[in-house]
Amino acid sequence: MGKEKLILICQYGGEFITNSDSTLSYNGGDANAVDVNQDTLFNDLKLKLAEMFNLQYQSVSFKYFLPNNRQIPVGLANDKDLKRMFDFHANSVSVDVFVTGKEGFDPEACGEIIDRKSEIKLADVVETAIVSLPVIDHDAEVAFEASQIEVDVGTPADTVKKRRRGLVLGNGVDNDLKKAKRRKLTFRKNKTRLIKDAAEVNDHDSSSDIFLDVGFGDLNPETVVGAWKNCITGEGQEFKNVRELRDALQRYAIANHFAYKLKKNDAARLSAVCVIAGCSWKFYATVVPSSEIFVVKKLDDYHTCNGESWKAAHPAKKWLVSMIKERLRSSPNHKPKDIANAIFQDFGVKLNYSKVWRGIGDARSQLHGSYEDAYDRLPWFSERIVEANPGSFANLSAGDDGRFRSLFLSFRACIQGFCNGCRPILFLDSLPLKSKFHEVLLMATALDGDDGFFPVAFAIVDVEDYANWQLFLEQLKSAIPSPHPITFVSDSQKGLKKLVLEVFENGHHGYSIFRLAESFEENMRGPFHGDGRAALLAHFFGAARALRVDAFRKHTEQIKSISSASYDWIMETGPENWAEALFSGEPYGYITFDVAGLYDKWTEEARELPIIQKVEVLTSKLMELFSTRQGRLSEWAAKLTPLREENLRETCDKAQDMRVLISSETLFEVHDSLIQVVDLQKQDCSCLEWKPGGSPCCHAIAVFYCTQRDPYDYIPKCFTADSYRATYSESINTVLALTGNVPNGKGSSRTAQVLPPCTPKPPAEKKKLRKRELQRAVCCSRCHGVGHNKKTCKQPV
Repeated sequence: MGKEKLILICQYGGEFITNSDSTLSYNGGDANAVDVNQDTLFNDLKLKLAEMFNLQYQSVSFKYFLPNNRQIPVGLANDKDLKRMFDFHANSVSVDVFVTGKEGFDPEACGEIIDRKSEIKLADVVETAIVSLPVIDHDAEVAFEASQIEVDVGTPADTVKKRRRGLVLGNGVDNDLKKAKRRKLTFRKNKTRLIKDAAEVNDHDSSSDIFLDVGFGDLNPETVVGAWKNCITGEGQEFKNVRELRDALQRYAIANHFAYKLKKNDAARLSAVCVIAGCSWKFYATVVPSSEIFVVKKLDDYHTCNGESWKAAHPAKKWLVSMIKERLRSSPNHKPKDIANAIFQDFGVKLNYSKVWRGIGDARSQLHGSYEDAYDRLPWFSERIVEANPGSFANLSAGDDGRFRSLFLSFRACIQGFCNGCRPILFLDSLPLKSKFHEVLLMATALDGDDGFFPVAFAIVDVEDYANWQLFLEQLKSAIPSPHPITFVSDSQKGLKKLVLEVFENGHHGYSIFRLAESFEENMRGPFHGDGRAALLAHFFGAARALRVDAFRKHTEQIKSISSASYDWIMETGPENWAEALFSGEPYGYITFDVAGLYDKWTEEARELPIIQKVEVLTSKLMELFSTRQGRLSEWAAKLTPLREENLRETCDKAQDMRVLISSETLFEVHDSLIQVVDLQKQDCSCLEWKPGGSPCCHAIAVFYCTQRDPYDYIPKCFTADSYRATYSESINTVLALTGNVPNGKGSSRTAQVLPPCTPKPPAEKKKLRKRELQRAVCCSRCHGVGHNKKTCKQPV
C-alpha cells in the first residue's frame, strides 16, 4: 500500500457555528498537525490524539468534512473509515479533523495499545497565537533555539496550515535541518515507542515492545517470529514486571516450538519446566527486592524430549484472542477456519474450530464491547439519537420479558427529503443481518428525482413476522403523515398487502418486479414450446410494463404458448398487483433491480458488531449518501436531474416530425403512425404514456412546440434539480461522533433493563436446492416432454 502522507489539522476545545449559508465553521480551541499515511491504524491515531490533547483514550472521537461539503461532518470509527477519508481527500494536502473527548489521559489504561508500532508523527503544535522561528546554531551538529514572536493569526488551525506550508516551501531553511527538527520534535512529543525495523528488534538486550504487542505493523509474521526466538536470551536478562516476563516466555515458546508448564507463578518468582516429564528444559526468574523488575536466574535451554512437547501445546487464551484481534482489525468477517489456517502457517500452532470460534467471540467483545450490554444501552442510545437529530424518530420496543423486540429509526433529514423531493412510492423489504442474535433489518426506501434509492426509515427487529411488520408500518405512518396516497411495493411472498392497506387506508400495494421475476424463474416448468424457456422472462417483463390491457394479454398469451404451467403461475399471482396496465397506484414497473442490495453492502462490515455500532454504521452510510449526492449538484447545470433531462431530450427528438391539429384550447390531435389525443388540462394522452404526475409523452411535447409552451412547466416538481437539492438539504449526525463513547451504564430516564432477543437460528435458505432441481428437469426438444432429452426420446416421429 502506498505511503503518501496526509496532514491532519486536529482541532479540539472549540465549537461548531452554523453560518448563514448553512455551512459549519469551527471556532476556538487548540490545533495540532499530525502526519499520517494509508498504513496508519485507527487505534494508533486515536491514542496519539488522546495523548496530544490529554483526553481519556476510550472517550476520544473525531470527525471531518468531505470535500466541497461543510454541512455534514463525517465520523471516524474504525480502520475502514480512516482509509475512506484518504480516498475522499486523495487530492488534498491536509484535512481538518475535529476531536472530542473527556479530559484525563491515562497511559496505563491504554494497555498494550500504547506499545504499538506507529507511523504517526507530530507535524506541528499550536496552543497559542505565538509562532516559534528556528535559529540555526552552527557550533552544534544539529541544534535549534526558539525565538518567540507574537503575530496576528487566525484560528489555531489556520496557524498550523501556514506553518506547514512554510515548511514545504522552504522559507530559507536547509531541508536537512528541517528534517532533523521534525525528528527532534517527534522524539520529544511522541511518547509511543516505535519499532523501526526487524534489525533493531534482534539487537535488543531485553524484552522488546514487539513481544508485548501482537500488532505486526509493517513486519511480516516471519520477521516477528524470528524476533520472538530471541526474546529470552539467558541468565541476567531483566524484565520490567512479571506481565512482560510471562508474555516474553510465551512468545519464546511459540517461536521455538515447545510447550511448558508453570511450577511457580506469583508476584515474586516464576518457574517453568517442559511439559514432557524428564525433559531437561528449565526456566527460573525472581523479582528484584523493592521493585517490580524480574531477573532470569536460570535457563537450561536444551530439550531432550525431541519435540514431543509441541504436540501437546495449547496456546493461552489471552494470546489466541490477541492474535485473532489483529486479523479482525484488518478483515472483520474472517471465518474461523481461515484464522486457524493463518495461525498454523505463521506460528505452527494447530487449533480446532471450536477454540477459534470462541476466541473470535472474545476478540470481538474486546474490540467492540459486549453484545449483551449493547442492548441494555439502547434506551440511552435512542434518546441521544433524537437529541443529535431533532425531529427524528427513534422508537425502542421490548417484550413483557424485557427482551429486545425492535428499534425503529427515521431521521428528520430522511422524512423531509421524502416529503420534499421523492415520488410517493415506498419499497418495503427485509434483510437478515446474520449476526449473533439473528436480527433482521426492515427497510422503507423511496426513489429520488434521479431514480436513486432514498432510505426513509429502517428498523432492526428480533424476528421478521406479522407483528413486527405491523409495528414498523404504524411507526412509519407516524413519521411520514403524507396527505397523498402512497404506493407500497413488497415481495409477494411476505403477504403484506392486507396489512399495508389496513394501516394506510388510502394507499396502494404492489408486488416487487425484481422479487416476482426471481420467483418466476424458480417456478418455470416444462414442457416448453415455441421460443423456449429463454423467452419467458422477456415476455414477463413485457407484460409488467405494458400500458394497455390488450398489450398485457398479448405477452401473457405468448407465455401460455411456450409453457402453460408458467402461464398458470402468473395468473395465480394476481396481475392487478404488478402489471402496470391493471395497477391503480403509482407506476413502478421499470424498477427491476434489488432494493435490498444497497443495504446488503452497507451492513456487510457491520454484521458482527453490537447493535449500537450497527446503527452507527448505517447512520454513517446515510451521511455519506447525502454528502455524495449533494456533491453531484455542483456538476448539474440543467433544470432537471440528469436522468430526467436525458429522457426529456429523447422525447423531444421523437416529437420533431409529428403533426398537430387543434381541437380546442386544451384538446389536440397528434398525427404520427397513429392518431393520439392530448388533453392539456387533465395532463393526459390517449397513448397512456402521459398520466397526471408523470413526465409528458412525445405527443404532448409536439403540442408544446405547436403552441409555444415550455415543456419544463409540465414536468413534475420531484424531477427538478431544485427538488433534488431539497431532498438532500438537511444533515444527519451520528451519536458516538458527537458524544464520544457509549457509557457503561444505561444513562437513560428509562430504568427497565433491555435483554438480547432469544431468537432461534433461522432455517437455511433453500434457494440452492431449487436451482439444483431445476437443473435436473431435462426437457426434450423433439417431443417437448420432460425427464429426457432428444437422444433418449422414444416417442414416434
